[in-house]
Amino acid sequence: MNLTWSEWLSVVGALIALLSLTVNFSKFFIDLIDRGDKRKKEEINALKAKLSVTSANNDTIVFENKGSSDAHIKNIKIDNKNWNEVFLEKMPTLISSEHQRLLSLG
Repeated sequence: MNLTWSEWLSVVGALIALLSLTVNFSKFFIDLIDRGDKRKKEEINALKAKLSVTSANNDTIVFENKGSSDAHIKNIKIDNKNWNEVFLEKMPTLISSEHQRLLSLG
C-alpha cells in the first residue's frame, strides 16, 4: 500500500474520530444506566421513614416521623445500650408517617 502523507493523515484522523465516537457512545450509555440506578435509589429513599427525636427532657421524649412511610421500630439504642436497659417503659414500635409520638417516662 503506497499512500501519501496526506492520505495517511486522513486514515489516522478517521481512526481517531471513530475511536472518539465509540468512547462517547459508551460513556453515554454508562451515564444512562447510572442515572437509572440513582433514580431507583432516590425512589427507595423517598419511601423510607425519617424518624427523629424532636425534644427530650427528664420525663418525656417526642419522636417525629417526617417521612412518607410508617416507622416500624425494632430497636432503639442510647449510648450503645438497648432501650430496656435505660428505661422501664415499653419502647415505641410504630410511628405513622408525618406524625409525632409523645412518650412519657415518669
